[in-house]
Amino acid sequence: MYSLGPIPSIRLKGSLNLPVSKSIANRLLILQALQGQALYPYDAAWSNDVKCLHQHLSHQSTEYDFKDAGTPLRLFLAYAAFKGIDGVILGSKRLSERPIKALLKSLEILGAEFEFLEQAYQLPLRVKKAVNRQATTTQIELHESSQFLSALLLIAPYFEHGLVINCIGQAVSSSYTKLTQQCLKSVAKIEPIKPEQIQVSARNLFADDLPKTIEADWSSATFVLAWAALSEQAEISLPNLSLSSAQGDAVIAQYMKAWGVHCADSPVGLKVFKTQGAAIESTLLHFDLTSTPDLFPVLLALCAVSQRQVVFSGLAHQIHKESNRLQAMLSNLAPYGLSYELSADAQTLKVTHGVNPNPLFQVKAFNDHRIIMACSVLAFIGQVQLDAIEDVSKSFPDFFDKIKTLY
Repeated sequence: MYSLGPIPSIRLKGSLNLPVSKSIANRLLILQALQGQALYPYDAAWSNDVKCLHQHLSHQSTEYDFKDAGTPLRLFLAYAAFKGIDGVILGSKRLSERPIKALLKSLEILGAEFEFLEQAYQLPLRVKKAVNRQATTTQIELHESSQFLSALLLIAPYFEHGLVINCIGQAVSSSYTKLTQQCLKSVAKIEPIKPEQIQVSARNLFADDLPKTIEADWSSATFVLAWAALSEQAEISLPNLSLSSAQGDAVIAQYMKAWGVHCADSPVGLKVFKTQGAAIESTLLHFDLTSTPDLFPVLLALCAVSQRQVVFSGLAHQIHKESNRLQAMLSNLAPYGLSYELSADAQTLKVTHGVNPNPLFQVKAFNDHRIIMACSVLAFIGQVQLDAIEDVSKSFPDFFDKIKTLY
C-alpha cells in the first residue's frame, strides 16, 4: 500500500519532465524496424510499454512476451506477420482476453497464417506464414480498437503496391489513427477513396528520416493538469510538450479551462497556470470520449473531487482497456458518495454528486496504470491508500515521485 495526502489546496510550482509519448514512440519504433534503420537508443526512463516493444524489435527470440502491453502487441502482430517472424507471441491473462481477432483476420486476408496454441484468435500464437507482399487489399473492423487500423497502416507502405484498407463499422479512438497517419507522413501518402476506404501508397524510397526525438506524452500530462485544476494556484512547466501536438489527448488543455487552468506554448515546452481566485464555470459539463477514451478515468476523478456535475458519452470502449475502466472507477468512487446514472448500454454516464471528503480513501488499481494515477487526486480531500502503484510504470514510471516535487 502507498499513502498519499491529504494535500492542502496550495500553489503547485515547478518543472516536470514527462515520459516520451508511448503512442508516438511505439509507432516510430515499428517504422524504424520496417525501414531498416537503427532503433532509438534504449532509455531507462521510457515507460514499460516502449521498453517492451524496443526489446522485441531489437532481439530475435523464441518467445515474445508482451505481458500487459496492448498497443505494442497489436502493432507487433502486424509487423511479425509482415516479416514472417518466428517465435511464440504471448502475454498476461488480461492481455490474452483483450481483442485481436479482427486484426488477425485482416492479416489472413493478406496471406498470413497463424498457429493458435490454446484458443483460436487468442494468445499465445505464432506466425506460420508471412503476408504476401504483392497483396493489394484487406479489410478491418473498427469498433473494438483503433490499434488494428494503426497496425495495418504502419505496414501498408511496405507492400509492393501499397494497400487499400476497407473499413467496417463505427470507429473508436480515431485520434490515435490520426496520430498514426502523422507518423507516416514522410513515408507514404494516405488518402480516403471513399468514406469507408483508405488507400496507402507504396513506400516513398526517398522519404525523409524519421524524427530524431520523441515529444512528451500528453496522456501523462493529463494527471498533472488535474492536480493543477484542484490547486488554488499553479505555475508548472512541462518541457517538450506543445498545444499543436497531434496527440488526441491534447484536447485536455481545452477541458481544463472549466477549472480555471490555462495552457500556453513557450520556447521550452508547455506552461500551465492557474491564478488564485480564477473564475470556475459551474455549468453541467459534457465530455464525448469516443475519440479520446483514455481521458475518462482522470476526468471522472477530477469531476468527483471538485463536485462537478458531468455527462460522459462514448464510453463503449472502456471495457477493452487494461481493466474495465468504467466499472473500476465506479467501484473506487461510489463507496465515498459518488452518485450517478448509467445508461442501459453503458455508453453514457451522468454524475449528479461527487465524492465527499474522507479521512481515508482506499483505492484499487485493477492492474491499470490510469486508474491509480486518476485516483491520486482524491488526496486533495483526504488521505489515499493506493495499492499496486508499480502499475504506473506502464506509462509514467516515476509519477508519484515527480508529482511530489510540485508542492
